[in-house]
Amino acid sequence: MQRIFRLMFARRGLKRAVSALLCGALALMMAGVRHTGRVSAGLPIAATPSGNIVNWRGPVTYTIDQGPLGSLSNAEAVALVNELFGVWKHVPTVSLDLQQNGQLSQDVTAANYLSLYRNRSDQNHPIIFDTDGSIIDAIYGSGAHTSILGFGVPSWTTSSLDSSIDGAISDADAVLNGAFIGGRPADTPQLSIEQFKATFVHEFGHFLGVGHSQLNIGTAFDRNFSNDQIVPLMFPFSLNNQTPVLTQDDKAQITRMYPSAAAASTTGNIRGRILLPDGVTPFQGANVIARRIDDPLVVAVSSVSGYRYRGTGSSANFGSTDSSLQGLFEINSLPPGNYTVEVEPIYQEFIGGSGVGPLDPPIDLPGPAEYYSGAAESASDGPATAAILSVSAGQTLDNINIILNSSNSIPQISETASHSGIGTAQAVSLPRIITGSVSSADPGEARGGAFTGVPAQVQDFFSFTATAGDWVTLDLNWPNPAVNLDLYLYDGSGTRLASSYTCSYGITCGGSFNPTREQIGPFQVSATGTYFIGVSSRTSTVTNYTLEASYQRVSIQNNSTQVTTVSAANYQAQAPPESIVAAFGTQLAPNLAVAASVPLPTSLGGVTVTVNGNPAGLFFVSPNQVNYQIPAGTAAGTANVVVTTSSGVVSRGTITVSGVAPSLFTANSDGQGAPAALVLRVRSNGQQIYEPVAKFDSATNKFVPATITRAAGDQLFLVLFGTGLRNAPNADNNSDNGVAESVQVTFGGTSAPVLYAAAAPGYVGLDQVNVQIPNGVSGSSVTVIMKVNNGQGTLVQANPVTVALQ
Repeated sequence: MQRIFRLMFARRGLKRAVSALLCGALALMMAGVRHTGRVSAGLPIAATPSGNIVNWRGPVTYTIDQGPLGSLSNAEAVALVNELFGVWKHVPTVSLDLQQNGQLSQDVTAANYLSLYRNRSDQNHPIIFDTDGSIIDAIYGSGAHTSILGFGVPSWTTSSLDSSIDGAISDADAVLNGAFIGGRPADTPQLSIEQFKATFVHEFGHFLGVGHSQLNIGTAFDRNFSNDQIVPLMFPFSLNNQTPVLTQDDKAQITRMYPSAAAASTTGNIRGRILLPDGVTPFQGANVIARRIDDPLVVAVSSVSGYRYRGTGSSANFGSTDSSLQGLFEINSLPPGNYTVEVEPIYQEFIGGSGVGPLDPPIDLPGPAEYYSGAAESASDGPATAAILSVSAGQTLDNINIILNSSNSIPQISETASHSGIGTAQAVSLPRIITGSVSSADPGEARGGAFTGVPAQVQDFFSFTATAGDWVTLDLNWPNPAVNLDLYLYDGSGTRLASSYTCSYGITCGGSFNPTREQIGPFQVSATGTYFIGVSSRTSTVTNYTLEASYQRVSIQNNSTQVTTVSAANYQAQAPPESIVAAFGTQLAPNLAVAASVPLPTSLGGVTVTVNGNPAGLFFVSPNQVNYQIPAGTAAGTANVVVTTSSGVVSRGTITVSGVAPSLFTANSDGQGAPAALVLRVRSNGQQIYEPVAKFDSATNKFVPATITRAAGDQLFLVLFGTGLRNAPNADNNSDNGVAESVQVTFGGTSAPVLYAAAAPGYVGLDQVNVQIPNGVSGSSVTVIMKVNNGQGTLVQANPVTVALQ
C-alpha cells in the first residue's frame, strides 16, 4: 500500500515588529483526500509508520519561475534561489545532489498558478515567484499577502511493502512572496534582503525535508536583538535579525538526512531515552540538547524524544508504533569536544505548522528542565549535577538516558499578601513551586507588554538570585482555559529581559487551542545578582496558578577566563572574515607553538579557537597571545570567540566582524609609526630595486622611518602590508588589480595612484597594497592615510603610518 503525503509550511513571527506568518498554515493530502493538520517536526519533517525519516532518495531538482520577484529582476531572483539552496548543499558534512533544472515554461501568476502549483505529474518541483503577493491571496484569501512570506511544500510516499520508497520525497513546491521586498510596499511590511533570505533558507529546508528545531529558546524570546544569529534558522518563529547563515543545529539536522562520507568520521553522536520519574516509562515530546561546554550557545544540537514514534492529535498518522522508538532521542553531527546534555519542555505555542516534535499540542515535563547527571542520574538529582560527556570524532555515546525529575521534589511556597511591584516583590530561592492567584483587578505595576491584547499592568512579582551562566526556567500553569495569564522576567534594575504571552502575535485562541501554560527559558543569565518574575492576568476572574521556577548550572561554564581579540595589525576590536587577528589573555596555551604548514592547522600545541563555533586557522599560540585567522564566511556582527586548551582551560570573548576593516602592519608591531613595508624603486633603464622603509634606532630602541631619497628618472612605489581590506567591492571583477578601485591613499594629504590592492600572493590572511609615491611630497615624517570603501558608501580608514621622503 502506498500513500502520498504533502505538507505546506508558512513561517510565523513572534519576537519582532514584523510578525509575519511564516510557518503557520499546513495542508495535508493523503490518498487524494485533503485534510488540515500538522506534522511531527524536529529533525526530519516527518517519519513513516515504519519509522523511516522522510527525505529525498536521489537527485533533488527544482525548476524556477520566469517572472520577477518584488523589486528583483528574474535574473536576480534566480541567483537568490540558487544561493539559498547552496547554503544547505555546501554544509561540509552533507552529500546532496541538488541542482536547478532550468526554468518553468511561463511566468507564474494568480491567473495560471494552478497549472503548476502542486502538480505532481510534471516533476518540475517549481519555485514560484509571487511578485506582488497575488498568488498568496489566491491560495489563502484576500489580504493574506501581508502576513505570509511563503512556504516550502514537500510530499512523499509511504509504503509498507517497499522500504526503498517508504518516506521518499517525490515532489515539492515553494512560493516566495515578493510583496515583502518591493512588490506591494504600500500595504505590506518591508524586509531587508537578508531577512528575506533567512526566511527562505528556512523554507527551502522544508523543501528538502528538514523540520523545526527548538534551541536557545531563551535567546529567541528575549528582548536582545543582537543575539538572533545563535537561534537556528529552522526555529519555528522568525526573528527579524537572522541572516542566511546556518547554525550548528541546522547543519546537524540536514546532515542526519543527507550525510556525507566524512560526516561519520569527523563528528560524533549521542543517543538515549527520556524516562518518566519511575525510571522505566519512556517520555515522548521532550526537547533534548547537547551543548559543548566551551561554547554552549553556539556549538549546540537538539533532538526530540520519540521523534520517530507515533504522534498525537493531528500528528496521529505519522510515526511508528515500534516501542524501541518511544522516548528515543538521537543527537548527531557533534564536533568533537566535551558536552552536557539537557532536557527541557517544548514551548506550548509550537503547534500546527509551527510544531516541534510529534505531539500536538506539546506537553509539559513532569518536573523542571534538567541535565543528564551520569552515575548520579535519578528522579531527584539536583540542578547542578551535570555530567560532562567527551565526544570524539566517529564515536556514538549510547544509553545516555535521562530520568525526569518530579515536581514533588521541589519545595512549595504560597504567595504573600502584598507583592504587586518590583519594590515589594516576594523573595524566593530556586528551585521553588509558588502557588498563587491573580486577577486583572488586583493592584499592579506598569511593567507589561505593549502588544495588542497584552495588559500593561503586572500584578504579582517575585525575586530570586542567580549566578552568571545559570539557565533559568519559568513554567506557569493555571487550570482555567478561559483565562489568559502572562509571564515576565526582569533584571535587577527592573528591565524586562523576556516575556511569554498567550494568544498574542496573531495567534488565535479558541476552539481546540486554549492554552493554560506559559514558559520562559531556559534563559541563560549573564550576571550574578537579583532577578524578578512577573505574573499578570487579562481578565477580572480570580485565577489560581502554580509557578515553577528552577535553574540549571554547569560549574565548569563559570570557570572560564576572558580573552580579547583585536586586529593583529592595528589592535582595533573589529575584523572582517579571513583577516589576521590576535587574542590576548592568560593560560591560552601551555607553551609557544608556531604553525609550519599551509593551510593553517586548527589545532596547534593542543589549542583550538572557534569563532561562532567554526574552527579558526592558527598562526601561533603562546600562554598570553594566540594569533589566528577569522574563518571565511563568518557573519557580520558580534562573534563569539572561544579558546580551548587540551587540559580543558576555556577562554571566551567576542570580536566585531564587519565586511571591511583595513589595518596596516607596522615595523614596531604597535599599529603606529613606520609601516612594515617596502619601497620599490624603478630606474629609467627598467632596473627594479627594493629598499627598506624603516630602520632601527638604538637611542629609542624602536624602528623609525628610513629616508626614501628621490633620483631623477626614478619611479617610487610603496608596498604596504595589512589585513581586512580584501572584501571591499571590486568595480571590475576581471581586473588584476584586486579591489584597488575601492582604496584611496594620500601622502601628506596628496592623493596617490593605487595600482594593486588585494590578498598578498602566497600568504594567509595578509593583504597587499601597491601605491605610487607622488612627486612633490617630502618631509621626515609624512603621514600616509589609507581609506577603503566598505560597499555601503562609507570610507573606512586604516591606522595612519609615517614615511620619510627626501
